[in-house]
Amino acid sequence: MVNNNILHVNMNRHGDVTRRDLLRLAGGGFASLAGLGVLRSLGLNAEEMKKEGRACIMVFLSGAPSQMETWDPKPGQENGGPTKTIQTAIPGVEFAEYWPKLAAMMNDISVIRSMAGKEAAHERGRYHLRTGHRLLGPTKFPHIGSLVAHKLGDPESDIPNFVSIGNTVSSGFLGVRVAPFVVSRAGQLPSNVKGSVTGKR
Repeated sequence: MVNNNILHVNMNRHGDVTRRDLLRLAGGGFASLAGLGVLRSLGLNAEEMKKEGRACIMVFLSGAPSQMETWDPKPGQENGGPTKTIQTAIPGVEFAEYWPKLAAMMNDISVIRSMAGKEAAHERGRYHLRTGHRLLGPTKFPHIGSLVAHKLGDPESDIPNFVSIGNTVSSGFLGVRVAPFVVSRAGQLPSNVKGSVTGKR
């Protein structure tokens, strides 16, 4: 069975998954899952996920601790710092010592350790990570939250399918139906949710 908890994704110079890597993943998926198909092997069957009521929570911490204090510590190396490691639920995979509960949940999460960015500017790099595309032309690509809302969201829902705390990338060419409901500051309602007139009026 393919271990989907540690993913190895190679991208081309435009920041897209390479054809060779996609074929390799597809081949592994067919071999391990008896021909159920590329999308199933990658866990991307949107209809099945929708029936299960799946959701996606993306934690994007600008200015957060580095990978060496979180998911990919480097103990004993000159630039590794003082962080110690702990063993996760998967043999040979270690996290930084500060995350024992997540280390125990490793069978339920996925960690990507092979990603390498092609952008030197932080803003461009953030765009790349949030959309899967580099900022190269006029096309505005949607945030991953908008893609999830588009594929898994309920268009008739009374609450937004995509909520973002803090500024984020727009829904791009997918349009306003899956645009993020932005809460500028955690713990404070946005100013535009208050009625401008009384209920009686």
